[in-house]
Amino acid sequence: MEQQKTPTYTNQVKLGIVALLVISLVLIMGIKVYDYYQPGYVYVVSIEEEQVGMIREKDELVKIINHLNDIESNKMGFDVAIEQDFSTERTFAWNPDVHPAQLQQQISSLASYEAAGTIVKVDGEPVVLVESRDVAEQILEEVTQFYIEEIQGELVADPEIVSDIEFDSIVADPKDIMDYETAKATLVQGTEREETYTVSRGDSLWSIAEEADMDVEELEKANPDMDPEMIKLGQEISLVVAEPALEVAHQEKVVREETIEYSTETKETSDLLRGQTRVATSGKNGIKENTYIIKRVNGKIVEEEKVESEVVKEPVTRVVERGTSSASSNAPASSGDFLWPISSGGRITSRFGPRGGGFHNGVDIAASPGTPIVAAESGRVVTSTYHGSYGNHVVIDHGNGYKTLYAHNSRNAVSVGDTVSRGQTIGYVGTTGRTTGPHVHFEIHRNGQRINPLNYFN
Repeated sequence: MEQQKTPTYTNQVKLGIVALLVISLVLIMGIKVYDYYQPGYVYVVSIEEEQVGMIREKDELVKIINHLNDIESNKMGFDVAIEQDFSTERTFAWNPDVHPAQLQQQISSLASYEAAGTIVKVDGEPVVLVESRDVAEQILEEVTQFYIEEIQGELVADPEIVSDIEFDSIVADPKDIMDYETAKATLVQGTEREETYTVSRGDSLWSIAEEADMDVEELEKANPDMDPEMIKLGQEISLVVAEPALEVAHQEKVVREETIEYSTETKETSDLLRGQTRVATSGKNGIKENTYIIKRVNGKIVEEEKVESEVVKEPVTRVVERGTSSASSNAPASSGDFLWPISSGGRITSRFGPRGGGFHNGVDIAASPGTPIVAAESGRVVTSTYHGSYGNHVVIDHGNGYKTLYAHNSRNAVSVGDTVSRGQTIGYVGTTGRTTGPHVHFEIHRNGQRINPLNYFN
């Protein structure tokens, strides 16, 4: 009987395939391990002599640095660069630790940046630092236009910077470089300095504010504890004065409508008792149009020249009759030429003069809320507005240097530019502004000085 043969060939083939697979796997893993840990020459990277990692090719370091510079440039909005010095040293390593991502992270944690910048100097003093000269020049161009955006006249000469401007290129910390709007605001607004003004005789908030080129409201904000109706002789008032960083000049032509103040003519009449007066003809101011060429620096007038004048409305002379009759020696004599500002009734609650350690600049006349307030004399309304201390108030210009003020009104009944007649209602008694009860605070100004109204009532 024949003996059966063992299939050794097939088994050998299978074993051969398995062996090949094992060898292939070992080779693949070996290659990968070799690629990662292969011995050979690498470059040690140092930042200012401090080793931070390894790379196989110098180009890898360039790519990392450029990438970090791009990230920081995008964040800042302009070009920046790492300021530290890098060095590479070629060396042989059996087990090199080459990790580009870790190297980038290490460089990022140690890096500081620098950028090219341009300093703008005004009259030799550095004022702003911006990213480039082009940006600086663009900002300066906008600054020259800033002061003419709201002019009311006709521009006759292009604005120009009269300050001496210099540009210096430097390398700076990117955080010190100003953004566009901040640099522009610094050049336009400059810095603020605080001054004090000592009140002298005849001063008012109006005159002090005008002298300081401020609004009354700004003056009150700078002095929150001040009573605007009772400023004292010798009192110190704070002034906050802005100092622009540079000077920009321009010229404009302006046409102004100005008042021709009426004159007063006095006539004697026997129809009135001696000492009595009455207005026979109300005076009316005329109007003229004056054309000026105005030079401004930073928006403020520094030179003004009148080049043309035209009368568009002639003034009407005010005629006052003065009595000459002595028929009755008991007849009362008039002590002034202004009407009582309350239409009916009213009582004086505070007189003109010293009050509570200060000085009261007018006379307070109490009356019921809503009582009509009348013009003490004919004139033109030059103020009809509201602000914190006077509340609703009206100022009337009567010509010949006289003005009257009516304050704390519940509402005003006239507008700026209105011509009012003697006795016409111009507002109503109220409690607006700083007051303790319904009354009208009444002032008379003569040539800018406050005077006692009680000496001028009919």
